[in-house]
Amino acid sequence: VLRGHCADVYDLSWSPDGQGLVSGGVDGSCIVWNIAKARVQQTMRDHEHYVQGVAWDPRGEFVVSVSCDRSARVYSNRTRKGALRDFTCTAAISKTRCSGPDATTLRALASAGAAISGGTPAAAAPGAAAVASGSDCPAVEPPAAMAPDAPDTLEEGAEASLVLPIDEAKRAKEKEVRMFLDDTVPSFFRRPAWSPEGSFLLLPCGQHTDTPQGRPAPATLVLARSDLSSPCAFLPGPAKPVVAVRCCPVLFELRPPAASEERAAEPAVPAAGTPLGETPAASSWLPLGYRVVWAVATLDAILVYDSQHASPLLLATSLHYAALTDVAWLPGGRGLITSSSDGYCTLLMLEEGQLGTPLPTQKLPACMQPSPPHGAPA
Repeated sequence: VLRGHCADVYDLSWSPDGQGLVSGGVDGSCIVWNIAKARVQQTMRDHEHYVQGVAWDPRGEFVVSVSCDRSARVYSNRTRKGALRDFTCTAAISKTRCSGPDATTLRALASAGAAISGGTPAAAAPGAAAVASGSDCPAVEPPAAMAPDAPDTLEEGAEASLVLPIDEAKRAKEKEVRMFLDDTVPSFFRRPAWSPEGSFLLLPCGQHTDTPQGRPAPATLVLARSDLSSPCAFLPGPAKPVVAVRCCPVLFELRPPAASEERAAEPAVPAAGTPLGETPAASSWLPLGYRVVWAVATLDAILVYDSQHASPLLLATSLHYAALTDVAWLPGGRGLITSSSDGYCTLLMLEEGQLGTPLPTQKLPACMQPSPPHGAPA
């Protein structure tokens, strides 16, 4: 038994090697546990309210916590020279800037892709996308660099996202807006997730707005590993807040873009429970060499996204009578299991190959390569 919190524990996350555990709870603290010695290794008390979600980086360097104080904190156990140390807060994520209808709600993903891949984003931001109203679950749209033919104005009744330029002259008038929903969200949980290879971070219970006076809409925040201080993208969702994000443990091969032209007429948002797994995008909005798939749980729906497509691959609603509390992947990505405060769990099974072709072992990132047997040569 591990004793350290003085109130209820809300979330747990194991270290990649299984020798450590991080927990967050009602007392507002995060505790890093040494499992071998069954004792507290370190306690972080930076939040001002309940800690409702924690996640340990698959590469072992970062721990992230999300609280209903409307902030997320990133802790690192590395010095600038790479030496090990106690976890220290290196980023506090709470607010962003918004100046009006042409403010950035989705940063230029061409730059974000370079950041996620470990490169340096371009100095000039080529564009930003705004989410159009009129859709319960709008798609993430590529930036101007990926969509050169995007219109300059939004036509009446249009439901697609719109690419808008950043007006540098208005940056001086930008106002700070909160990136997370407040503690009126009727949930005990805000469970974040890292991608399986640690290239980006997904934060739940976010919000975005195009104007400081506008009504915020629920969203999932996407942060590149190379810049964990601010989001590189917002994933807009349905009307209810996001309470948990979970990445599929399997990476998949990219789907060929040519087939997207054959399905261009498909609606951006599928009917409830209808997978769109065979609809590849013309270009990945997160330009990785593989596809990462993740599930987003809102209070009343499950959405499945991937790093290649602009729209959700699956939307499932009306699963429970009460609010959803968590979601998890079955081994091999064969399906999902979700829980609810009504005391029931639901299994969502996927057909074999529905998410795509798993990435061959030899193509996996180094941190996901299987360890050699004990005693075998490296």
